[in-house]
Amino acid sequence: KKFGAGVDWRRSFITTFVNPYYDAFIRWQFETLRQKGKILFGKRNNVFSLVDGQVCADHDRSEGEGVGPQEYVLIKLQVLAPTHGQERHGKIQKLLADHPDKKVYLVPATLRPETMYGQTNCFMLPTGEYGAFYIDATKEIFIMSARSARGLSCQMYDKERYFSKEFGKTEQLETFTGDELLGLPLKAPNATYDIVYTLPLLTISMGKGTGVVTSVPSDAPDDYVALKALQDKPDFAQKYGITPDMVEPFEVVPIIKIEGYGEASAVFMCEKLKIKSFNDKAKLQQAKDETYLKGFTLGVMTVGEYKGKKVSEVKEIIKQEMMVAGQAHIYFEPESKIMSRTGDECVVASTDQWYLVYGEESWTDAVKKHVLNTEAFEAYDPQALAKYEYTIGWLKEWACTRQFGLGTFLPWDTSWVIESLSDSTIYMAYYTIAHILQGEDNLNG
Repeated sequence: KKFGAGVDWRRSFITTFVNPYYDAFIRWQFETLRQKGKILFGKRNNVFSLVDGQVCADHDRSEGEGVGPQEYVLIKLQVLAPTHGQERHGKIQKLLADHPDKKVYLVPATLRPETMYGQTNCFMLPTGEYGAFYIDATKEIFIMSARSARGLSCQMYDKERYFSKEFGKTEQLETFTGDELLGLPLKAPNATYDIVYTLPLLTISMGKGTGVVTSVPSDAPDDYVALKALQDKPDFAQKYGITPDMVEPFEVVPIIKIEGYGEASAVFMCEKLKIKSFNDKAKLQQAKDETYLKGFTLGVMTVGEYKGKKVSEVKEIIKQEMMVAGQAHIYFEPESKIMSRTGDECVVASTDQWYLVYGEESWTDAVKKHVLNTEAFEAYDPQALAKYEYTIGWLKEWACTRQFGLGTFLPWDTSWVIESLSDSTIYMAYYTIAHILQGEDNLNG
């Protein structure tokens, strides 16, 4: 009353099985969805807490609400025997010698596998912490951050096997600083150069991707600026033990033609915006956004088997071919950091799950048609309407159950509990009858 609010407390209710009326309402909802083929079961990649042992939905997070899985492609750059006699390579030499029957790879995560033709080097964070992890599914050794290895161990190599023998467990064979991995010769798939080298990049975030970054300076402004800095500043390269033969011979490799940008869009944009270093952050971001967008929508391949084809047409094909050839793997991680309420940094895991197929075409089309019909639907706010349309576009599959917690048990499989967002999609309709079913002053029904 002091707030001036009018509240009908008769309509209050508890949203768990404690309330038999609400529980029946949710069970009816999910039985109906299942009968209509909107709920399916299978392994899906979802945000997952290893500490909690289950999918971490929005209501279970202390950080990262609304964040979903992001798909990357791990590119396998084979580590060759060091050739420069640098003392810092002792650990990697021992790793190679101790496992002569196993290939060792650096595995950068990329969103652009079609650009691998333009690789000139690979970047590491000199102060970064890396590990060599044995991958059971491939019988190979991947060098990456421990954080990303933990995530990979929760994901499927194929339909039958996880990357790791035991879900969520990694086998670490060695640890490295980034500096101990600089100057290594690598064999990079699809690259024009037979051998490329690992070089320092001080802006790498160890909390994103694998901590390893493949470099395509023709189409990535950050890569171009970083390579130019090493080529133009010998003192800077020398500081990190990078010899001239590791950087000077490697020129930009044109791979994608974009009308108005030429065959090396990153070089074009850096020169156009007069970008000289990483201190030009705003300009670099502008260059990156523009080159990536134009590259996908307007770019035409100028190298490889698909020369003359549009990037948008062959991107997925090239990715699949690299995977079949054993040159790449799919890897997922959250779009940004997610923390569970138990203090665990979440990963993306492939787990058995009941899920709502929100992305099913007829369902998506029906909702979109309704939301965009101004005569039938009033959003009251253009920004809200834009968010509705955006969400309809990206929302495909939604994990709707968890294995413990409060809520309603899944009617046909009571080992699962319906998670707290999935049982709240139409609960506002229950308000209209709650007071009639439950009676006044009766939260329990």
